Amino acid sequence: MKHRINLPVKQYTSAEKYFYSILCRTSGITTAPELPNEILYYDPDMKDVNFKHNTKTGEFWVRYDGIWSVIETKHGGNWIWTVDLIKNMTETHYNIENISPRYVPNIMTLAKWHSYVFDRARILIEHEA
Repeated sequence: MKHRINLPVKQYTSAEKYFYSILCRTSGITTAPELPNEILYYDPDMKDVNFKHNTKTGEFWVRYDGIWSVIETKHGGNWIWTVDLIKNMTETHYNIENISPRYVPNIMTLAKWHSYVFDRARILIEHEA
C-alpha cells in the first residue's frame, strides 16, 4: 500500500527532503490478524522496518538510527521541530491522522515479544518481492 503525493512548490529543508525520500520508498503492511491495529512500514532499499504505527493509540514509532537522528541533526538538534516534521509529513503522505511520533533505536527491538509477527511480516514482504 504505497501512497505518493506531489510536494507543492516551496523551498524545502534538507531534513524535509531526506524524510520525504524515506516516505516515498516505504510501504505499509498489516502485521498479523492477531494484531489488527499494528502496521509496519518496510523499506526495501534498507531491508528494514522504518516505522511502526498503532492505529488504535496513534503511536507512530520511528527508527532512530538513520531516520530520526539524521532529521534532528540536519535541523540543529531541535526535537520539537523534528516531531512536527515527522507528524505533518507522515500524516499527509500516508493520509492518516492524529499520530504521535516517537523514536526507538530499532523497530525490531520495540516488539521483540512480537517475534512471530515480525517473522510473518518478513515472509509477506519477501513473498511480494
